[in-house]
Amino acid sequence: MSITRTMKQGIFPIALMIALFVPGYASALTAERPVAQLDYALQHLPLSALAGQAPDPIRFVNVGATMKLAGDKIDEDMASRLALTADLPPLAALAHGTPATFEEKSGIRLADVGYLASVRTASGDVSLWGLQSEAAAGNLMRALRDNGFKDIGQDMIANGEPGQMDLTASDPANPWRGMTGQSYVVGAQGQIIFQAPALDTALAVNEVKPEASAGQSPMLRIALDGINAQAVPAKLIQALVIGPDLSQSSDVLRAFTDEKIDQDALRAQLETAMAKEMPGLPVFFTGIIADLQKPGGPALMISLAYPDCAIAQRATDHMLKSWTEQTTGVVSTVTSGAIVQTGDGCAAVLTADAEETGSTRNPPFTFALSAMMRRDLSLLRIGR
Repeated sequence: MSITRTMKQGIFPIALMIALFVPGYASALTAERPVAQLDYALQHLPLSALAGQAPDPIRFVNVGATMKLAGDKIDEDMASRLALTADLPPLAALAHGTPATFEEKSGIRLADVGYLASVRTASGDVSLWGLQSEAAAGNLMRALRDNGFKDIGQDMIANGEPGQMDLTASDPANPWRGMTGQSYVVGAQGQIIFQAPALDTALAVNEVKPEASAGQSPMLRIALDGINAQAVPAKLIQALVIGPDLSQSSDVLRAFTDEKIDQDALRAQLETAMAKEMPGLPVFFTGIIADLQKPGGPALMISLAYPDCAIAQRATDHMLKSWTEQTTGVVSTVTSGAIVQTGDGCAAVLTADAEETGSTRNPPFTFALSAMMRRDLSLLRIGR
């Protein structure tokens, strides 16, 4: 059964441009863990990225896997699935130009981009361009310098005064300018190019160490392990990294990313709160909402991090019940739950396999994303 509501506006032109730009692109599909690229991207974001600006999650799109799936058959079904694409600043430029203008203005072919990630901060979106190699990153940095970017120190470059807008430089088809003529600070970390709207934000990304990154958060590793354990041999198409700020205040998560706070004491307090019997979803540390392509078809997978398996079991039971109640008669899925035990805790994992596999759509993921945007995804409601 098809879903009753999809999000198509503003998505199809971008998806079409990607398909035209990289026909048959498949190089990013490997036998890696399903979340390997997402994991690598998170190693290049500071821990504070997990707090975010509620309700905005960390967004991720696997460009290579998406185009392998789409091939040359981008239609409205596939376009509606690529809802996250429209939210990533680097790809928003594709809706306003042609493949040729994108390559000319960005300085790189989309075929050289493996994935894109973005997180919203107080000063604007910070984007990561995951390229195929360090050589590709170096080539892009040189191309930007040749196209007006100036060195500002610490191996970073900028195309104007950081954080300033210049409407005379507005160019919606240019990912380094956009509609408002925004200036950006750009730098390279290995094969990743980061793009930040302000100098302080760029410095935070430029100076992040893997051991002190968002990717090394014990809470997030639980959620990543949950996806990896249940998703093989699926391919990750896109994902959201979320905190409980999608269903309640983000104060708790922000506290967890404050280095000045006693993390052990805070975790103990949260575990005590989690252990209390209450209706609805138990408070979770962090989570991942994933759009997967399995050999048998598309699926939605949600992995939430908990300190122990008893709480994770309660969460799984709630998600299964809530998903069934909210989607009956709206979207047809084969739904299952699992508990994945890790060294730091347990992941509560919900999997909703689409019963309809005759198209490139992913009805359960699209339904979940649309409900989240309306603040109406009941399985994430904490305590009720």
